[in-house]
Order: sequence, then structure tokens, then C-alpha cells
Amino acid sequence: MFIPGQSLLVAYCRLHVEQVDKTLSALSLSCNLNVKHIMKLMMLEMLLWLATTCGQFQHIHELHFDPCKLNYNVDLPKVIYMTKQEMKYDWSYGNPSSVNGDIAAYYKPHKKAIVLPHSWNKDNKWDQSDLIHELFHHIQQENGINFNTTCDSHFEIPAYTIQLAWVKIKYKTSAKSRAIGYYKNLPCNTLYK
Repeated sequence: MFIPGQSLLVAYCRLHVEQVDKTLSALSLSCNLNVKHIMKLMMLEMLLWLATTCGQFQHIHELHFDPCKLNYNVDLPKVIYMTKQEMKYDWSYGNPSSVNGDIAAYYKPHKKAIVLPHSWNKDNKWDQSDLIHELFHHIQQENGINFNTTCDSHFEIPAYTIQLAWVKIKYKTSAKSRAIGYYKNLPCNTLYK
């Protein structure tokens, strides 16, 4: 079992990834954990999964944010829940009419916080995939990636790739994202064609 303060590598040696789901379920049932603690356990599971399956992520440029070279032994981000309307307002810096469509989730680097809608469901694989996408942005930041000076494509394409891999590998379900095509077409993109 993962003990706070211990490295992820040590935790992995003590607990194989396949056992994490069972352990989290047992902890949730036997300890009657509140939502905050369940979220922390879920993010720890995701960090273990990232650290142990990083070699299976296809289409992440080896010279840029290679998931197998990142440090996953980081403090967990805060999680903030908002209504969809609040999310649009916050994400657009007070101009929600500039937002086309829905916002599933986002990461606030300056607050080290993931924003999720109140409707987010821990048992929904697509909601989980939104969480791992934003958690990966947190990992990127904690590993020195500056979102303000880096082409959006170079940090978004790896995060979308990981989000899709979560669904494909963990749930054996096909998954695609149109957003990857959008980011590939940005003029600043020099790594993903």
C-alpha cells in the first residue's frame, strides 16, 4: 500500500498496478472515505499508472515531455468544483461568450489546481480521462514546463494522448479526440505533424 512520503517507485514495488483498483475499492468501502480522500486516492492511482505504463503511450514526441522521463513523485494538485457556467466564466477570464462549446475540465497552473464540473463522476471513464489529462498538465508544470512560453501543441498533444490511452488501456475501449488535429495545425507546432 502507498504510504505518504514514500516515493512512487517504492510504492510500485510494493503494489502492482493491477492491484491498485482493488485496493482503492476496498479502502473506499471499508473506510467510508469522503470525496476529497477518494479523489486523492484516484490521483495517486493515476500517477502510478502513468509511471508504470509510460512506455505504451504512442505519438508523444521523444524529445519533448517524454512521459517516461518525468518525475511523478509530486504533491497532488488541488481540485476545485464549479458549475459549467462558473467554469466558462473562470476559464475565459470573465468573458464566457468567447467560449465555444463546453469545457470538460482545465488546469490552473498558478493555483496548481484542477477545475472539474460538479457533474464530474469518479465512476465514469470519460470523466476519469478528463482528470488524468489535467493531472498530466500538473505533472508537466512540476517538471518545469512553462505553459506561457511553450507552444500549446507541445503540452496539449501529450496530455490528450495520455487521456486517450487511459480509456484504451484501462477500459479496452477505443477513443479519439478531434482536439489533437486542432493542436497539430497550430503554426507554432514543430513536433507533431
